[in-house]
Amino acid sequence: MDTCVEKCVAVTGASSFIGSHVVRELLSKNYLVRGTARDPSSPKLESLKSLPNGKNLSLVKADMLQPQTFPSLLQNANALIHVATPVFIGPDGKYPFSSFEEGLEQQLKPAVEGTRALLHAAAEAGIKKVILTSSVSAISVVPTDPEVLDERCWSDEEYCRKIQRSNEGIYNLSKLLQERLAWELAESLQIKLVSINPTYVLGPVVLPSSCDSLSMLSMLLRGHGLPKHRCKEGMIPNHYHRFVDVREVAEAHVLALEREDAEGRYMLFSHYVHCADIYRLLCEHEAFRKFPERQTDSNQALRQPIPFDNSKVRKLGVREIPWQDTIRATANSLADTSSV
Repeated sequence: MDTCVEKCVAVTGASSFIGSHVVRELLSKNYLVRGTARDPSSPKLESLKSLPNGKNLSLVKADMLQPQTFPSLLQNANALIHVATPVFIGPDGKYPFSSFEEGLEQQLKPAVEGTRALLHAAAEAGIKKVILTSSVSAISVVPTDPEVLDERCWSDEEYCRKIQRSNEGIYNLSKLLQERLAWELAESLQIKLVSINPTYVLGPVVLPSSCDSLSMLSMLLRGHGLPKHRCKEGMIPNHYHRFVDVREVAEAHVLALEREDAEGRYMLFSHYVHCADIYRLLCEHEAFRKFPERQTDSNQALRQPIPFDNSKVRKLGVREIPWQDTIRATANSLADTSSV
């Protein structure tokens, strides 16, 4: 078999924030990559195609609710990295669903039923290893905080269903059900599955466009708080924000693909940083020095972070990026892609 075909990896959501970094990491190791994009011919994807070894990248159109589009993605691939999933957070921190039913249709159905159809198609194509981009939402959504947050924790489905009529609740439920289904299917289809479960993901963008992570920091700069942690207008939430660098997330996907001993779930969670410290560092960027000094909302009680254990992903080989580097890199992308 041709060595390039032996190293062919299919990547769903290749043009997404995380997916584009996964593609870059794979190309840097000379993999042949076939990725999905809503519009493969879009000029906006030139940054992806012009990456080093970009000649090894091909893009195809695939829809998670149209299984007939999967064969062109999976043909001759020997592994699948499934990144694609809907994430709906607008620049104002609001979700765009006009009804609960619309949220289920746009968020939960593609994540769950799309994954079901995709894994069946992968098995039919002879793919034996799948890396799933899950979320800490499948780990940490519980009525009572665990003593230590790690891969052994699972979100509480009953609790997720109880809060699912909020837009955020729909996302939490979709990621939990998606990952549980993936593990069930992997066993029955005899596929080796590894899940990558990141918390909030920050860092630089590969494509010259905004994303939810940039939108969140734009909200913070403009004095609107964060989507889950609002505050008095013009102030900063009295809150520790948890996050991981997107480059760590991409590295985890590729290491999980390459290492034979990679197994189970990997929680990607590197830092708790107070919003005030993030804001101050953002404002060191030349483009954002125009923003005023802001006070922390003293009416909010400061909740102490839940201890977490990320030793498993460090043993995998993922290198921690200092939080200051993550925020500076995010600020550079934010300055380049928005008019904040």
